[in-house]
Amino acid sequence: MDAEKFIKSLDKDVPQLVLLTGEEYFYADNVIRKIKEKWFGSEEESVRIFSAEPSAAEFMDAISGSSFFSCKTLVLVQQSRIMASGKMTDKEKDEYIRILGAIPEHCCVIIKSDKPDKRLKSYKALCAIAQAVECEKIKNYKIKDFLLKEAAMRGVRWETDALSLMMEYLSTLEEISLYFIYQELEKLSLYTSGRKSWTKQDVEKMFAKITGVSGFALVNALMDKDAAKAINIMHDQLMQGDEPLKIIGGIAFQIRRMLLAQEIIAKGGGREDIISATKVGAYFADNFIKDCKKAQNHKVRKMLVELSDISRNVYVGGRTVAALEEAIIKFCN
Repeated sequence: MDAEKFIKSLDKDVPQLVLLTGEEYFYADNVIRKIKEKWFGSEEESVRIFSAEPSAAEFMDAISGSSFFSCKTLVLVQQSRIMASGKMTDKEKDEYIRILGAIPEHCCVIIKSDKPDKRLKSYKALCAIAQAVECEKIKNYKIKDFLLKEAAMRGVRWETDALSLMMEYLSTLEEISLYFIYQELEKLSLYTSGRKSWTKQDVEKMFAKITGVSGFALVNALMDKDAAKAINIMHDQLMQGDEPLKIIGGIAFQIRRMLLAQEIIAKGGGREDIISATKVGAYFADNFIKDCKKAQNHKVRKMLVELSDISRNVYVGGRTVAALEEAIIKFCN
């Protein structure tokens, strides 16, 4: 069962043994929080947390014991050894599974594993006596719905171009974490406190400086012929500790991708050909293609050559930041 469906099912009943698997901590934290709410209700919380399974005797004591302040207890194992290869002997795993098969009525146990080995006999044995909940990374096609839902929960809405830009920014990240997105949306909510909508300018202000997004934001500014914005983003990156070579590399990557797309367009290729060859996210493919058609090929090529020259300057101690500023201004003029 996935995390969202499981959370809804908690209105009916709270299982005494829950297996949380997967690497999306946003879902896992939500599940744990909801289980606590439903399990303890108005009672004082009594929670025992273990980084991994303790000794069998200590584990037995944890699930059997009770708190002076609460009739119920909850035991959380943050990274299970039972579902991992080579961490326990089969005999040890059998002992833990026996204990977990006889949890007292006053106790609820949550066992977490980011990457369980689902081939193991012990994993299958646990699934037979527990409610398994998958907290997997979100699928790309569900990100938009997540963003809309989070905005609605905060009583705001995305302006169309703001949501499009947010999707573009997220598509540049190597890995998307809902926990990361949630934290950034919290910052955005504080920044726009009292307003009923999130604008494109809000997204640019709050997200363009994020590592992985900033390079894309800089190239976006170049395509808009906004030299001042591009230079400001570059200096923000430098202030955050990014090395000039990293910044140059990020711009060069986007420029090479643009040149490849222009070549495909010149040969009569279409949208799907460009997505396949450049690996651009489907969310912003249309805007990317529009920029590629708008940009002058000779200027794009010249920018790439200048970036290469500036990169060599870094190694010999020549002009770097000033040269990059000049290249940006030339491109935008």
